[in-house]
Amino acid sequence: MSALPAVPPIKPLGCWRDDSSGVAAARLLPVLLVGGPVPMTQQRCARLAQLRGYPIFGLQFFSECWAGWDLARAQSLGPATCDKPCTADARQTCGGDWANTLFSF
Repeated sequence: MSALPAVPPIKPLGCWRDDSSGVAAARLLPVLLVGGPVPMTQQRCARLAQLRGYPIFGLQFFSECWAGWDLARAQSLGPATCDKPCTADARQTCGGDWANTLFSF
């Protein structure tokens, strides 16, 4: 069994608003990698994004992990407040209400 490749260093990009219309296609990071109440950290979301080839990822509302390719789109609605602790490490921030704690590789 081969080991997983190391996760490259992640670059924090701040907190950015997401589309709150409820239409999945309108999400600014359009790919949901993990949703629901699961143990989540910034590193776990980074690993999921890396394994699927996404250069940009974000965490939202405690444990959702989202990904995409378009940084300009991910930041298009402007800055927001991210104040939700990650479910598996409360010292880390995992987004906010309709807001992504955004990272890139």
